[in-house]
Amino acid sequence: MIVDKIIENKDKVQNFLDNLNCDADKWFVFNCATGDNPTLRKFSHRMSYRIMNNNTETFKCRFLYLKIKKDMIVTCDNYESIKVDDMDIENEKYNDIGDSYLRKDLFGELGDLFSDDKIYTVHYIEALGGVDPHRDPWLYNSKYKNIIFYDNLPEDAKLKINGDDILINSPQNTNFGNDIHSYQFKTRPFPLKILHIDYEDELR
Repeated sequence: MIVDKIIENKDKVQNFLDNLNCDADKWFVFNCATGDNPTLRKFSHRMSYRIMNNNTETFKCRFLYLKIKKDMIVTCDNYESIKVDDMDIENEKYNDIGDSYLRKDLFGELGDLFSDDKIYTVHYIEALGGVDPHRDPWLYNSKYKNIIFYDNLPEDAKLKINGDDILINSPQNTNFGNDIHSYQFKTRPFPLKILHIDYEDELR
């Protein structure tokens, strides 16, 4: 199973995240001032950080995709659904690998693992503070699970899933993307780094 392959390589994946720096890339930002679907427009490192920092206390985050499954739709009650072809991604930086786009330039030796078509999308998220309770705002044509790696984890960080306190581990293999979840920690000037991996539910 693909999740077993990820766990087998957990030290390599964790080291990848620990050393990942995407400051030269363009970011999507949840902009509380406009309420727009964040994937409609990308921003530079400096501008995305400024927007993120100016957001409400519990929504200071930005993200980009290291892998994108082509059938993914980003949707939410607050904005219109967006398909991958309509997202403002930096297309020239991705390799087309069939049913997905992959940043092979970033993954290096992990490229073969993350090229597996059972791994759907890899979201890289940075958060300066906690995030309000929510469900993940994306869908695929088939059911999926997720596993999450963390770096720069705050000492006071708390993860709540459906209102319950959950011990935070890296990797976090609790598959909570479709449940209501939140992160709580005091805002700080440097981000919590999150590698969120969606993969095929092979037991569906």
